[in-house]
Amino acid sequence: MPFLWRGGVSRKRFALAAAVTAGLYLPLLVAAGPSRLLQVAGDIARGTAGRKLPLPDLTTYPGNLLAASVVASVVLVVAGALLRSRVSLAVGLASLATLPHTLGRPDEVHILAGCVLSLVLLPAVLVALARHLETRSRVAAAVVLVAIAAAGFGVARAHASGNLGPLMNTLTMRGANVEHGGRSFPLADRDTRADVQRIVDAAGAAAPAGSKLFVGPRDLRRTNYADTYLYFLLPEFEPASFYIELAPGTLNHTGKRAVTELARADLLILTSRHDDWREPNTSVRFGSAAPNRYVASHFCPRARSGTYTLLLRC
Repeated sequence: MPFLWRGGVSRKRFALAAAVTAGLYLPLLVAAGPSRLLQVAGDIARGTAGRKLPLPDLTTYPGNLLAASVVASVVLVVAGALLRSRVSLAVGLASLATLPHTLGRPDEVHILAGCVLSLVLLPAVLVALARHLETRSRVAAAVVLVAIAAAGFGVARAHASGNLGPLMNTLTMRGANVEHGGRSFPLADRDTRADVQRIVDAAGAAAPAGSKLFVGPRDLRRTNYADTYLYFLLPEFEPASFYIELAPGTLNHTGKRAVTELARADLLILTSRHDDWREPNTSVRFGSAAPNRYVASHFCPRARSGTYTLLLRC
């Protein structure tokens, strides 16, 4: 919106472009239909409580990064208004607009994603603000900024467990790729990689192309997570579930829905690897046991490796 406030911009052209862009979604909306759209919206709302996390401590990482990004966003908005900078104002507003998403699950990944815009642009905006100061004020401001930056990095290096230390630590990965049918996917843990490799190979040899595959947890009373990359590694199979990514409160909301999806499957890859998932939200709650009973009565184990099991319809 800030870019529309300048002179010489045709608001009619903008409105036409917005209408054309929105029109690209019409085929999807028609194909999905109102019932599917309402289902997806309901599932998103239902799964929110199972993903929400409390606000982290704002004095240690990654909470301090979240606090810094909020301050940077406010500075961008104020500086954009003072300098009449549409870029600064737009980025500041966009960063503040993403806060609800970040605060919905304020873990390291979401905080890092939410702070990129504001923190990257902040130095350029501070330089632009400094240009409006007198020479002495510029020097003083530069000294203060350098001192703050040096102190921040010094504290981060001295206390690697807190502040911004984790961002500076070099990550040493000893993982390896799972490979199947010309495709590969990296896993950080070599033992898990070996287990998954055996299960993927067994699945590829156990069922014909076009079969329907379901990937999920071994205990289907909790649907916190699914190794969705297995669908990528086994493209010869079609997903049996409506969602390839499982979330709390979706598949296990009612036992009937889960059983309906399992009834379409020809083979299952289930794992107990994520059973220790414990978060302060509704993801710890158990749903219906009907899916487990259906699996026990209709599927037979074909291969096991570590925490992974391949099951075929009996």
